[in-house]
Amino acid sequence: EMIVRKFYDSKHPLILVGEGALEAGIQEKIIEFLEKLKVPFGISPIAKNIVDEYNSLYLGVARAVGQTQKIYEYMRKSDFILFLGDRMQEWEMNWYDQSLVEKAVLAQIDPDWDEIGRVFPIDYSAVGSISSAINVFPSDVHSNSRQLEQEVEDLNKKFPRAKRSADGNGINPLNVNNIVEELAANDATIVCDTGYAKSMAIMKFRTKLSQNF
Repeated sequence: EMIVRKFYDSKHPLILVGEGALEAGIQEKIIEFLEKLKVPFGISPIAKNIVDEYNSLYLGVARAVGQTQKIYEYMRKSDFILFLGDRMQEWEMNWYDQSLVEKAVLAQIDPDWDEIGRVFPIDYSAVGSISSAINVFPSDVHSNSRQLEQEVEDLNKKFPRAKRSADGNGINPLNVNNIVEELAANDATIVCDTGYAKSMAIMKFRTKLSQNF
């Protein structure tokens, strides 16, 4: 209940959904939950396929080099961050960049007790399934939702999503991501290589709800 209260008292909340949220039937519940609250959210690289990546309040995947990502810019001015099954892996927290969380009240909900406060000190926490935790939240839109929607819209203008990138001595890998995203069937399963290709696919490729990544 304290987490819920602090969430609704905040002015610039952020929800980060992570691998700890993975459980049977969670996708529909998470999507409904985020649509109900209407606040900005992002995901861990391991949590793709849980959220709607086409939602207007979606800030993207937290993955390295925070200076170039809108999710980190918003995160640095957040006054409340809810880690919803997110476990703050080093590659998503910009290698444990303290500036990402120093202005925020931190809350963490995870089914694994050992994950609570493992990386950053947590102000409020709860242990249990993510589906049971989100059931505690009332069906109230956050009071600052309109301003938050505008802030995300401004960030989208600052960090526009390019349809095509410039090719050098060969095809730019980002172009492959964009082409596959546009042409892949609604029931497609997306498989990628490791290393740089995986990182770019995680960050740049948006999956539809009916696709698997």
